[in-house]
Amino acid sequence: MCPIPKFGSAAALLVCSGWSSVAFGLVTSYRRHNKGYCSLYYIFCKLTTYCLLETKYWILLKMVRVLALVVLLGLVGAISAQSYKGCYKRKWGTFRTRETSDDMTNQKCVEICAKEGLPYAGTYETKCGCEGEEKFERLSPADDESECSSSCGGDVTQMCGERNGRLTVWTTGEEKREMTEVEDVQQETKELEHHHHHHHHDKKADKKTADKEHDKKTAEKEHDKKATADKKHDKKAVGKE
Repeated sequence: MCPIPKFGSAAALLVCSGWSSVAFGLVTSYRRHNKGYCSLYYIFCKLTTYCLLETKYWILLKMVRVLALVVLLGLVGAISAQSYKGCYKRKWGTFRTRETSDDMTNQKCVEICAKEGLPYAGTYETKCGCEGEEKFERLSPADDESECSSSCGGDVTQMCGERNGRLTVWTTGEEKREMTEVEDVQQETKELEHHHHHHHHDKKADKKTADKEHDKKTAEKEHDKKATADKKHDKKAVGKE
C-alpha cells in the first residue's frame, strides 16, 4: 500500500461527484511505488485509501490538472447529474438484469436506467440492473470497496461489481431531473402570475389615463360652452346699448 498523505475522501468526493464515465476514465492513472503500483483511479473515483499519491507536491499537481479538466468538461456540458454510490451487496429481487452486453460500462448502464426513469443503476461484470428508491434502500454497502473488483466488459479501467453478488451502484440523476421539471413549472407559474399582475396593473393604469383624458375633454367642452355663452351674453349687452 502507498504512503497515506493528508488527502481524505472529502477531497476525492469533491472531485468525483457527478462525473460521467468519460471523465471517470480520463483520471485513471498509475504511479510506481517501492511496494508496487498505486492506482489513481481508486483515489478519485472509488473514494478509498487503497492507493494514495506519494507526495503532497504530486497531489497538488494532479489536483490542478483534474480541476482544470472539471472546468473544461463543465464548459462543454459533460458533467452529468449521475454520481457514484458505492459497492453494494445485492439482494434477491433487486437490480434484476435489464441488459447484458460485452461492452457494458457504468455509463452505459446509467443511460439504460435513466431511459426507464429509475434513479439507480447497478453493474456486475457485463450485466446492468436498474432499481427504484425503495428496493435500493434494502441493500447494504459491501464490507470493503475491493469486493467490487471485476472490470467492466466495455472499459477495463472501470469496476463493474463482482459475480459474488456485488454491485457497483450509480445514481442516474433522474430524481434531480424530475425536481428540475417541478421547479420549471413553478418558475413558469411565477412568471404567469407576474405577467398577470403587471397586465392587471397596466389595465388599471390605462383606465386611470382614459378617465383623466375623459375628464379633461369634458372640462374643455364645459369651458368652451361657458366661453361661447359669455360671448353671446356680451354681444347681446352691446346690442342693447
